[in-house]
Amino acid sequence: MKIITIVAPSQLEASLSFIDAGSDSIIEKQNEIAGSVLQIMLSIQDAHYYIPSSMTAILLKRLAELKNDNFDLFRKRLLENDIPISTKESLVAYFLKKDLRNSEIAQRIQLREGTVKVHISQIYKKINIKGRENMVQYLNEIMSNHVRMEEASQ
Repeated sequence: MKIITIVAPSQLEASLSFIDAGSDSIIEKQNEIAGSVLQIMLSIQDAHYYIPSSMTAILLKRLAELKNDNFDLFRKRLLENDIPISTKESLVAYFLKKDLRNSEIAQRIQLREGTVKVHISQIYKKINIKGRENMVQYLNEIMSNHVRMEEASQ
């Protein structure tokens, strides 16, 4: 069974919540679409998805946000870039990338703040980058550009 949501043009911004709620496709209610509804329905039934072209930018922005919020993807990018840090250090680096303070990182991953500081020092040494701002910038570049470790230290 497919769930198709028909929305007014004024509701397009809210359409992501329909997708989050389980809608498979979004159709924008407008006069021009009336002639192609059957074709759209057949396409959806044939295991395709449909969203209005005006919603593509909204969806791409949301996908970019999700990409930046995903720890598993972050860990994968660290490994792809041959960054030799432990899983716990990766978790600290993940929250470091999100600009959290040491106390906030400690609270999130249930460590003492001193332990977080030790992990951050180890990350600096292993990646060979000095300064929190530089580290955050580098970690963000890994997520967006697949920058390699050799490029960062030059």
